[in-house]
Amino acid sequence: MKKYAFLIGLLCFILINACKKEKENFNAVGYWKGTYSNAPAAPPTIEFSFALFRSDGTLRWYVDPTDTNGLNKASGTYTIESDSIINVEIPDWLEMYRLKIRVNSTKLVGTWGNAPNNNDGGQIDLVRQ
Repeated sequence: MKKYAFLIGLLCFILINACKKEKENFNAVGYWKGTYSNAPAAPPTIEFSFALFRSDGTLRWYVDPTDTNGLNKASGTYTIESDSIINVEIPDWLEMYRLKIRVNSTKLVGTWGNAPNNNDGGQIDLVRQ
């Protein structure tokens, strides 16, 4: 009887694990557009913030009311932490960002700050374009 219980348990374990969907790794590469705020408690309503995430872990960040042709731009790096958080560092502006991945990987929400902080500057909301 113990042999059958063990075999049934083993079969259930195999079936359950065989049906699990593998977790996909988040890919930030691409063009993102959104809004930001200049105060930690204020909602992100200032337009626009643009980010171009590259596959080599670098990015180009733009802040301009119209498009990416503005003069307010800088380069930086990013890392993806545990498929749910993106950490961004922009040395030219002495800024750091911590973004949470949301809505089926099409939205990033988070905070930005003056390095070494990543949350004392304001909030940010980006949507994949």
